[in-house]
Amino acid sequence: MKNQSNIKQTALYCRTAQRSYFAIESQKSKLIAYAKSNGFENLTLYVDDGFSGVSGNRPAFRELMAQIKAGTVATVLTVSMDRISRNVRYAKPWIRELEKYDVDFISMDNYPLDLLQLSGGAK
Repeated sequence: MKNQSNIKQTALYCRTAQRSYFAIESQKSKLIAYAKSNGFENLTLYVDDGFSGVSGNRPAFRELMAQIKAGTVATVLTVSMDRISRNVRYAKPWIRELEKYDVDFISMDNYPLDLLQLSGGAK
């Protein structure tokens, strides 16, 4: 699913630590269904299959961050916060980046998240 227009994208992020077609497909299906049922448009999938959540050194995650910094992403949607990071301490800088670029974040299993609390401060 690729970005087809000039409208900011809704980024659907999937990750598994061990390569697993079924786990990735399950995440994709959940994210696409959620996005469509909640009116999100211009969906773009970012998939890191076989990458640990401890590090941000993941190809699709790096591409997602580049797109956020380029201003092309409106919302990041994932099935749970641990798809982004297994440790809230490591997630804080990422949350701050989202705030900096005015990008919304939805974690389906943890929604609604208090991003201000996660980032350690107010905007």
